[in-house]
Amino acid sequence: MPSSASQRMYCPYCGEEVDTFLMLAEGEEQYHCFVCSSPLGEEQPAASFKALETILVAEDSAVFREVLRDKLVEKELTKNAVMTANGEEFLTLFTNRLYRSQPVSLCILDIRMPVFNGVNAAMALRSIEKGFERPRKTPILFFSTVKCDDTLREVLRFTSPSRYINKGASDSPDQLADRLLEVVQRLIQESGSKAPKK
Repeated sequence: MPSSASQRMYCPYCGEEVDTFLMLAEGEEQYHCFVCSSPLGEEQPAASFKALETILVAEDSAVFREVLRDKLVEKELTKNAVMTANGEEFLTLFTNRLYRSQPVSLCILDIRMPVFNGVNAAMALRSIEKGFERPRKTPILFFSTVKCDDTLREVLRFTSPSRYINKGASDSPDQLADRLLEVVQRLIQESGSKAPKK
């Protein structure tokens, strides 16, 4: 069990060494990032991670969309990476997929996009899921080029299960892909453990 003193740890979400705080969850103390509040720890995501069926991405940079699609497939995170250029396209496609009973395994949303930004898209997504009476919420990963702040922490709480990754903290597409792999595995693990029991 960790000691009660905080320590500096690497946060894959922020992409840097951060101060931490301890939080009690399910009877266990766990370190959390002081910047983004995400859980950190010695446990590694399960090695038995299976590629997700469909990841739906909203990213306004065409170049970054192509790099991200390649890395999602190369790292075997998904079988199908569906790309959109903004929040409006994203919501239209997400809603159409739910209507056709083709759910999405994970959504990756750039926070800053034209037409409809990632935060607004995520909040609308949660309303759409409620309207469709989905028993399980789709995990969301927010992409940003800036550090997490109080507003984004509030958004993460409201749109849970969701996490954030500072894409600006990586020096190369390969480094971002490694962080993305770890963060997605953790997010899927967390959202699975919070899923309603049948």
